[in-house]
Amino acid sequence: MALASSRPAEALTEFEHALAIARSIVSPLEEARAVEGIGRCQLKEGQTGYGVASLRKALAIYARIGSANGKRVETALREYYI
Repeated sequence: MALASSRPAEALTEFEHALAIARSIVSPLEEARAVEGIGRCQLKEGQTGYGVASLRKALAIYARIGSANGKRVETALREYYI
């Protein structure tokens, strides 16, 4: 994965593509995963405000669908005291 290999700009493009697909097939879990990935890329690129906002959106989707993945996002948000 591009994010894991320190290429957040490339990973961001991949997550945005994944988000479009997730929305087109109406898959909230995959939508949340893509939004979370976008947020993590934004944070890695120093776009803290956007990154935190994206992680909050992902957390809201995870909460709405009852996914345990939200715990991972909550942990990430705690790093930014938000």
